[in-house]
Amino acid sequence: MKVSILISTYNGENDIGPLLDSILELEKRTYELEVILRDDSSKDDTVAVVEQDYGWVHLIKGIQNLGFVSSNNIAFQQATGSIICCVNQDTILHPVFIEEGLKVLQQDLRVVGVNTNMIMPWVMSLEEFKGKKCRSLPTYEYQLTPFGYVRYVAVKKNVHPANFMSGGGFFVRRSFLLSFDFLFDPGIDMYCEDTELSLRLQRLGGKILYCPGAVVYHNQLPRKASTFDELVKLVRVTRNRFALFARSTPPLTFCLRYPLYLIGIILKMSSLGLPVRKRMGAYVAGTAIAGLFFGLFPCWLIYSLHNKDNLYK
Repeated sequence: MKVSILISTYNGENDIGPLLDSILELEKRTYELEVILRDDSSKDDTVAVVEQDYGWVHLIKGIQNLGFVSSNNIAFQQATGSIICCVNQDTILHPVFIEEGLKVLQQDLRVVGVNTNMIMPWVMSLEEFKGKKCRSLPTYEYQLTPFGYVRYVAVKKNVHPANFMSGGGFFVRRSFLLSFDFLFDPGIDMYCEDTELSLRLQRLGGKILYCPGAVVYHNQLPRKASTFDELVKLVRVTRNRFALFARSTPPLTFCLRYPLYLIGIILKMSSLGLPVRKRMGAYVAGTAIAGLFFGLFPCWLIYSLHNKDNLYK
């Protein structure tokens, strides 16, 4: 079995070395491995670092910045493995990451995707992570809630059904994507590309499982400030989520769930890691955005009814 690890990097000079070092330390008992890294026209020395120290990596040099979605799709089109593993540039893989993920995929051919055990810096430090064996690590999962947003929660240490695969680290069977020439939907410019992929796999009859033993450290700190840029990002994320739900669920179901999605905009604020003194402002901003999307309901309903991608029409 061959596994293709896909990495899209942009200005990842400080991150890419630790990730590639962790790939070198992976246990490889049951599979062949290829690593495809697409540099999204970095302005720093990312490419130089890879060329100088990691000549075994299949490096694709981008001449323009295309964004996370398109950059990963370019890497995907050059992959030759039967299993695709996508990881972010600021992750560190546990030595048994691949082996454990493959065990879950091999349980049942109907399992087409694996959501991994992602450890964040506020759970433990990178030094603690590196010093622990797989089974002694805590288990955390990103889940898609009924309110339409993704939450990060502690879960039991067992393999169980999942409804979401975090773009920071996941596995997918290449055979289930043969009817597409892309991994992530190219119609998404940024944000929620992993939500779309998760919904697409399930809509086509695939099963996603959570694997506690496939552990990845995501060296990304929570945002501590509420800024205008963060507000713009929240609007864009919300827009993409609503577009996905509008075209991936029956129109009647979408209408019934719409109030939950509006509430979810506000609830999402509780997971942003904001200081207490700024949390109230975040809730006010979330309420304002929920009001905006409440007024846009007729537009989303029309989109749900007439979008050609809705398989339930």
